[in-house]
Amino acid sequence: MRSRRIKGSRSFLLPFGFLCLFFISQSFIPRHAFYVSIHDIRFDKDWGKFDIKIKVFTNDLEDALVNAGHPRFLLDTQKEIEGADMAIDRYIQEKVILSIARKALSLQFIKKEFREDACWIYFQAEAECKPRELNLSSKVLLELFDSQTNIIRLKVGDQRFISNLDKQLYQEKFSFK
Repeated sequence: MRSRRIKGSRSFLLPFGFLCLFFISQSFIPRHAFYVSIHDIRFDKDWGKFDIKIKVFTNDLEDALVNAGHPRFLLDTQKEIEGADMAIDRYIQEKVILSIARKALSLQFIKKEFREDACWIYFQAEAECKPRELNLSSKVLLELFDSQTNIIRLKVGDQRFISNLDKQLYQEKFSFK
């Protein structure tokens, strides 16, 4: 018995093959489907300081710096361009504001470190005494992604708070005992 060829089968296989190659190639492009940063803020009563750690995806931070007019710093590579720390510091200073009694706290850049695909950025801010309330505003990466969420984890004494900030609600007021 002879097999019969379906008329036009070649014209069907060529586009189907290209379509398969397209979907396979897309699966190898590194992306993340969600846009989130984590702000971990703790008040150290012994030192009278806030310790602030901000975690962002490295590629998103790089894009934010470029969007702000900086060169591509090639973060987390051996070719990282000088001035990256200063640009990151300036970017975070513009996007994150902590204030007590309507007075903005001065954030002091400590360092940055990379872990896998994320960048951790460390700051400290002095407070004269244990605060009764803290106003926090975070616009980190909101200029890049409509669905960006900045998760705030705050610890003052034995009190813990969690808040999600986004484009619609980018500031929060926390009150302490």
